[in-house]
Amino acid sequence: MEFDFIQFKNLSDELKEQFPNGKKDKFSREAVFRVVISRIYYAAFHHCLNTAERYNMYIRINKSSDHENLLNHLYSFRGNGKKESRLKDVCKRLRNLRELRNSCDYDKSVRTKLYSISIDDQIKIAMRDYTLIVQNFT
Repeated sequence: MEFDFIQFKNLSDELKEQFPNGKKDKFSREAVFRVVISRIYYAAFHHCLNTAERYNMYIRINKSSDHENLLNHLYSFRGNGKKESRLKDVCKRLRNLRELRNSCDYDKSVRTKLYSISIDDQIKIAMRDYTLIVQNFT
Protein backbone atom coordinates (compact mmCIF):
# COMPACT_ATOMS: atom_id res chain seq x y z
CA MET A 1 0.00 0.00 0.00
CA GLU A 2 1.29 3.44 -0.92
CA PHE A 3 2.12 5.82 1.92
CA ASP A 4 -0.09 8.91 2.16
CA PHE A 5 2.25 11.80 2.97
CA ILE A 6 -0.58 13.88 4.41
CA GLN A 7 0.01 11.72 7.49
CA PHE A 8 3.13 13.84 8.10
CA LYS A 9 0.90 16.93 8.32
CA ASN A 10 -1.53 15.09 10.60
CA LEU A 11 1.35 13.97 12.82
CA SER A 12 2.53 17.59 13.03
CA ASP A 13 -0.94 18.66 14.16
CA GLU A 14 -0.99 15.96 16.84
CA LEU A 15 2.49 16.76 18.13
CA LYS A 16 1.74 20.46 18.26
CA GLU A 17 -1.40 19.80 20.30
CA GLN A 18 0.02 17.06 22.49
CA PHE A 19 3.20 18.90 23.47
CA PRO A 20 2.40 22.62 23.15
CA ASN A 21 5.00 23.61 25.73
CA GLY A 22 7.24 20.56 25.61
CA LYS A 23 7.58 18.28 28.58
CA LYS A 24 10.42 18.73 31.01
CA ASP A 25 10.95 15.00 31.41
CA LYS A 26 10.14 14.00 27.85
CA PHE A 27 10.71 16.42 24.97
CA SER A 28 11.84 20.00 24.88
CA ARG A 29 9.68 22.53 23.16
CA GLU A 30 12.44 22.99 20.60
CA ALA A 31 12.53 19.25 19.83
CA VAL A 32 8.79 19.26 19.14
CA PHE A 33 9.18 22.40 17.01
CA ARG A 34 11.94 20.80 14.94
CA VAL A 35 9.95 17.61 14.30
CA VAL A 36 6.75 19.51 13.47
CA ILE A 37 8.54 21.75 10.95
CA SER A 38 10.30 18.80 9.35
CA ARG A 39 7.07 16.84 8.89
CA ILE A 40 5.20 19.88 7.55
CA TYR A 41 7.89 20.40 4.94
CA TYR A 42 7.83 16.76 3.84
CA ALA A 43 4.04 16.77 3.61
CA ALA A 44 4.18 19.90 1.41
CA PHE A 45 7.07 18.58 -0.69
CA HIS A 46 5.40 15.26 -1.42
CA HIS A 47 2.12 16.97 -2.19
CA CYS A 48 3.90 19.12 -4.79
CA LEU A 49 5.92 16.20 -6.14
CA ASN A 50 2.85 13.99 -6.56
CA THR A 51 0.80 16.81 -8.08
CA ALA A 52 3.56 17.72 -10.54
CA GLU A 53 3.85 14.08 -11.59
CA ARG A 54 0.09 13.72 -11.96
CA TYR A 55 0.06 16.65 -14.42
CA ASN A 56 3.23 15.47 -16.20
CA MET A 57 5.10 18.54 -15.03
CA TYR A 58 7.97 16.67 -13.37
CA ILE A 59 9.51 13.19 -13.26
CA ARG A 60 11.03 12.21 -9.93
CA ILE A 61 14.43 10.58 -9.85
CA ASN A 62 14.16 9.48 -6.19
CA LYS A 63 17.29 11.31 -5.10
CA SER A 64 17.82 14.23 -2.76
CA SER A 65 18.21 16.45 -5.83
CA ASP A 66 14.44 16.11 -6.39
CA HIS A 67 13.94 18.77 -3.70
CA GLU A 68 15.80 21.50 -5.61
CA ASN A 69 14.99 20.20 -9.10
CA LEU A 70 11.24 20.22 -8.43
CA LEU A 71 11.38 23.79 -7.12
CA ASN A 72 13.41 24.99 -10.10
CA HIS A 73 11.17 23.20 -12.56
CA LEU A 74 7.93 24.54 -11.09
CA TYR A 75 9.37 28.04 -10.73
CA SER A 76 10.28 28.11 -14.42
CA PHE A 77 6.78 26.98 -15.48
CA ARG A 78 5.19 29.31 -17.99
CA GLY A 79 1.43 29.38 -18.25
CA ASN A 80 -1.39 31.82 -18.00
CA GLY A 81 -0.65 34.68 -15.62
CA LYS A 82 -2.77 33.46 -12.72
CA LYS A 83 -1.46 29.87 -12.76
CA GLU A 84 2.14 31.01 -13.19
CA SER A 85 1.79 33.47 -10.31
CA ARG A 86 0.28 30.79 -8.04
CA LEU A 87 3.09 28.36 -8.84
CA LYS A 88 5.73 30.96 -8.04
CA ASP A 89 4.02 31.57 -4.71
CA VAL A 90 3.94 27.81 -4.05
CA CYS A 91 7.66 27.60 -4.83
CA LYS A 92 8.47 30.53 -2.55
CA ARG A 93 6.56 28.98 0.34
CA LEU A 94 8.00 25.51 -0.27
CA ARG A 95 11.54 26.92 -0.48
CA ASN A 96 11.04 28.78 2.82
CA LEU A 97 9.75 25.59 4.47
CA ARG A 98 12.72 23.66 3.08
CA GLU A 99 15.24 26.16 4.41
CA LEU A 100 13.60 26.06 7.83
CA ARG A 101 13.42 22.24 7.75
CA ASN A 102 17.10 22.01 6.83
CA SER A 103 17.97 24.25 9.74
CA CYS A 104 15.75 22.22 12.09
CA ASP A 105 17.32 18.94 10.98
CA TYR A 106 20.97 19.95 10.75
CA ASP A 107 21.80 23.08 12.76
CA LYS A 108 22.55 23.34 16.46
CA SER A 109 20.67 26.66 16.50
CA VAL A 110 17.65 26.99 14.24
CA ARG A 111 18.12 29.79 11.75
CA THR A 112 15.05 31.45 10.39
CA LYS A 113 14.39 34.61 8.48
CA LEU A 114 12.00 35.44 11.29
CA TYR A 115 14.35 35.57 14.28
CA SER A 116 12.08 37.76 16.35
CA ILE A 117 8.98 35.57 16.36
CA SER A 118 8.07 32.81 18.77
CA ILE A 119 8.20 29.09 18.05
CA ASP A 120 4.39 29.01 18.18
CA ASP A 121 4.11 31.75 15.58
CA GLN A 122 6.70 30.05 13.37
CA ILE A 123 4.66 26.83 13.47
CA LYS A 124 1.47 28.77 12.62
CA ILE A 125 3.23 30.34 9.62
CA ALA A 126 4.50 26.93 8.47
CA MET A 127 1.01 25.41 8.82
CA ARG A 128 -0.48 28.33 6.90
CA ASP A 129 2.13 27.94 4.17
CA TYR A 130 1.34 24.22 3.91
CA THR A 131 -2.36 25.00 3.53
CA LEU A 132 -1.71 27.64 0.85
CA ILE A 133 0.63 25.31 -1.04
CA VAL A 134 -2.04 22.61 -1.16
CA GLN A 135 -4.80 25.08 -2.10
CA ASN A 136 -2.75 26.69 -4.88
CA PHE A 137 -1.29 23.53 -6.40
CA THR A 138 -3.85 20.76 -6.62
